[in-house]
Amino acid sequence: MARPTPSTRPRTVLTDSTQLQTNPSARPRYERRAFSLLEVMAVVAIVGLIASVAAMRFGESTLGVTDGQGYARKLALGLQLARRQAITEGVNSALRIQRSSGAVTGFDIARVTSGGDVPTEGVIAVSSHLSVTAPADRWEFDYTGSMVSPATSTLRIDSTSKYWDVTVYAASGRVIVAEHDQP
Repeated sequence: MARPTPSTRPRTVLTDSTQLQTNPSARPRYERRAFSLLEVMAVVAIVGLIASVAAMRFGESTLGVTDGQGYARKLALGLQLARRQAITEGVNSALRIQRSSGAVTGFDIARVTSGGDVPTEGVIAVSSHLSVTAPADRWEFDYTGSMVSPATSTLRIDSTSKYWDVTVYAASGRVIVAEHDQP
């Protein structure tokens, strides 16, 4: 009995899930496994449209509130970092306020030495949506974690609809952030 050669052997092709058809010239059908470029572009366009509508819906005031809350937290963390740096290194450390024409533009953290302050962290700038009021230009901590200067004081961060008070207590070095609605 002769075996069929590969060229004369009929091929089996799957045309759907229930029927097998024997056809030597048919091409196999493959199931789709990926998205076409057109489908991906349509999804990206729809997501972009939704994002732009959301940005217009929330607007500038929401960005200001988010910036204010974030900056208040950064300022509180900066004060805590200066205090911890003073305790761990055994030398005074300070959070220094940066000003330009009397307006607060940012802050940095520095190690206090006899030769002058040595910055240990970069400047954290104030967003254009915010206004920061600081009663002093520096908050210095000694090796025990107590504030050297000034006495207990509060920094204020203002946005369009809210403001935040960042209070530092001299004896303990404790930092508290409180959020308020604008009057």
